[in-house]
Amino acid sequence: MRLSSDRLGRSTAAVAAALEGLNNAGVPIYTDKEAMDTSTPHGRAMLQMAAVFAELERATIRERVIAGMARARKAGKVFGRPKVSVSRCRLDGSGSLCAVAHYRIDRR
Repeated sequence: MRLSSDRLGRSTAAVAAALEGLNNAGVPIYTDKEAMDTSTPHGRAMLQMAAVFAELERATIRERVIAGMARARKAGKVFGRPKVSVSRCRLDGSGSLCAVAHYRIDRR
């Protein structure tokens, strides 16, 4: 099977499970991009190390996004859809938006 190691999984556990399942089925993995071959011990070790770094990269991205969103909220940025006000409802009072606004239903 030929693929890129970053497509196998983003967590070490997921990559280990996929690697174990493929090995049990007798399917070795060879990546052209990184030149890793899981039919050898060195290839399996390199694939697992690549999985560790992929998980680290994903966790770092997540931390940065959360920090950026917190910084934006602190600066007054509002996320999500705009709130529905009663004044935006139809004049006859029908429709789900009017009910949501009138009864202050939280649609989350």
